[in-house]
Amino acid sequence: MEYSQITSVKQHYDQWAVRDNTGERKIYENHVHKITDDWLKVYGLEAQKLTLADFAREKERCIGNYHRRTEWLLTGSRKLFGLVHGQNIAILIDMSDNNCSCGRLVTLQDSLLKLIDEQLTSREGFYIMPFGTYPRPQFRNIRSVNHRSLDDTRQFVKQLQPLGGCNLIGALKLVLKKRKQFDSIIIILGGSPDQPLERVSDYISQAVVGLELPLHVVAFDCIQDECCDMLQQIAEVSKGRYHCYSSRHEEEIFVSTDIALLKQELDRGVEVMMSMKSMQAGLLSDALEENINKVY
Repeated sequence: MEYSQITSVKQHYDQWAVRDNTGERKIYENHVHKITDDWLKVYGLEAQKLTLADFAREKERCIGNYHRRTEWLLTGSRKLFGLVHGQNIAILIDMSDNNCSCGRLVTLQDSLLKLIDEQLTSREGFYIMPFGTYPRPQFRNIRSVNHRSLDDTRQFVKQLQPLGGCNLIGALKLVLKKRKQFDSIIIILGGSPDQPLERVSDYISQAVVGLELPLHVVAFDCIQDECCDMLQQIAEVSKGRYHCYSSRHEEEIFVSTDIALLKQELDRGVEVMMSMKSMQAGLLSDALEENINKVY
């Protein structure tokens, strides 16, 4: 099967995997759903400990892996919200009047239904908390993932309505009281919260200190550019992850944590290729050539 005949991202992975009979296909599929940090621990250049000779033989496969994974991350709910991490997840959803205006409510609901179908069905438990001026969680505590809980949540999402302001700190205070139930918190925002950035950052830095509870912050089709910058800072303050989705400026997604890490690794691969070309052309000194004889 030629690349021109490929019609889905899954086929990209299947095509790569079917080329060998050494069990790598199973290993690859076990790692594909990991966040990019963990994926690179297996498929990054450093993890593979390639010499330049190895890289010369394997460069198309290595760089092809990065391109295929990037394309996979740009499909479905992964494009909208990023790659969900964790097994017991709390999801905070900005249902402010601003985020639900001008037809945005229907788009948000449809996107959340994709998230449920594509990424929550394989988890152990979840907790949905829409918030506006006040938080309005679906249930008091986390629910186990099963057909009934997923169907209930789909109906709940279809009935969501605007809830006033965007009291992010209020929502965080409530969910952090239940933090022992979760191993990951997703924050979906479509605009700036009611509180200023400095106050939100201070609260998060103090609230999550000592907790192994990463925040996955999603800028969901934010209208204000400064809002995306603020949300990225919130992710950094919490030592968490950031994802940016924009229907107007699709290139903004490339600052998202998972995709940005892949781009960095791809740039390293290109840098190694340039070094190889220089060596072949005799442009590097013997000492420098010896130092870069290994990719890492």
